[in-house]
Amino acid sequence: MVAGCGHDRHPTAVAGLGQLRLLEANVLASMVVQKVERPIGAGGSLSNCVAAASGLSAGAVDPWVQALGRVVDARSLRPSDRIRVELSGRGRLHRVELWKSPIERYEAMPGADGAPAARKLEFAPEQRLRRVSGTVESCLSEAVLQAGGTGDLVSQVADLFAYQIDLLTDPRPGDCFDILVEEQWIDGEPSGQQILMARYDGARAKAAAYRYTDRKGFRDYYAANGTSLRTSFLRSPLSYRRVTSYFTSRRLHPIFKTYRPHFGVDFAAPRGTPVVAVGDGTVEFAGYRGGNGNLVILRHPGGMETYYLHLEHIAKVVRRGAKITQGQVLGRVGVSGHSTGPHLCFRVRRSGRFVDPLRLDLPPGPPVPPAEREAFLGERRKWDGLAAVLANGSAVPARDLGRLASHSSQIAQAAAVARYATGASGIGKMGDPGTVSGEARNAPSARHETRGTL
Repeated sequence: MVAGCGHDRHPTAVAGLGQLRLLEANVLASMVVQKVERPIGAGGSLSNCVAAASGLSAGAVDPWVQALGRVVDARSLRPSDRIRVELSGRGRLHRVELWKSPIERYEAMPGADGAPAARKLEFAPEQRLRRVSGTVESCLSEAVLQAGGTGDLVSQVADLFAYQIDLLTDPRPGDCFDILVEEQWIDGEPSGQQILMARYDGARAKAAAYRYTDRKGFRDYYAANGTSLRTSFLRSPLSYRRVTSYFTSRRLHPIFKTYRPHFGVDFAAPRGTPVVAVGDGTVEFAGYRGGNGNLVILRHPGGMETYYLHLEHIAKVVRRGAKITQGQVLGRVGVSGHSTGPHLCFRVRRSGRFVDPLRLDLPPGPPVPPAEREAFLGERRKWDGLAAVLANGSAVPARDLGRLASHSSQIAQAAAVARYATGASGIGKMGDPGTVSGEARNAPSARHETRGTL
């Protein structure tokens, strides 16, 4: 018989090969072959979500749910929270993760005894600084996105400048903006961001905002001179709209075709758009009133009243005598009463007289405490300098902040020399904050490179 032929294998070798194949099969069966993710959903439970994601019965997932329940309160679950399950080749659960936020996650895996054990995952976010700057072509939100910003950043900018700029009616082509953002990254993915500094230089409006934390730990945003950016009233009760009719003593009524006063501002918006209270107040009236349709009247401190007309419906909690907070939803845009299309008629009455909401002088909130003014100005110079040495769209780890701050202090000094040399005050055009005038470059205190790209 020829040596080496397959049918002449030793029985021990055949048995060893069988054991090896069995071991390989067991390993393959225990490997993760499927990952499924799904949200908790409205009215959902942790048990139902894990069962639905894994395709297993409630009894099979119960030990995993109980393990997670020992490290996280099930009552804290939100519909947006997500469950991620990993299944082995045998269809068994290998891992269950509850994702509440990028920095709040919980994990359940088999312990030494095979029973699931859960723990909270610990993360150390990496902080990065990013500059987002550009020029408006059509609207600010599109410009911010084109410059590398996110939808969340657009919302933050809108909230930040809500008291100084109407970002839907004030921006014009050619307006400039510059934003310094502090980002948090986890596992190579962005998990959050906050604005450190934002400047807007427009044909119709100019504004600047700087983040500052006072000695008591209170954090807020202030203008360049330390005055508060907050006021007791929002400029508008809608986040999406266009003005179709202004405050006037003589307007041709679109329905009755007669001239009569229009003591408010009409904002056209899609039907169902949320309408919010512009300030804290008490409901004076909430209901249907003739041509005004569904109407809400709020009484505010200082003899101020605001009117919200033609609503599609009024929120259930908005009833006469109810206390309302700034930003609380009062109802939705509609066409109730004398209306030719979905819009909100917004009116303001002060001391018994109607006034133009778009020209309302809004009192500011408290400024930076006088004793902390120098600390605030130092923080402002730091943010301005850091924005100047960062190229648009670039991001650097916060660990490099010391090196950046050293260079940025020189940039801020040069910029100050430039402002003094040109007699400028306030905010000028911001094509590139890293570029200063020729006078600054030739000044003794500014003989250094004034542009930097990291």
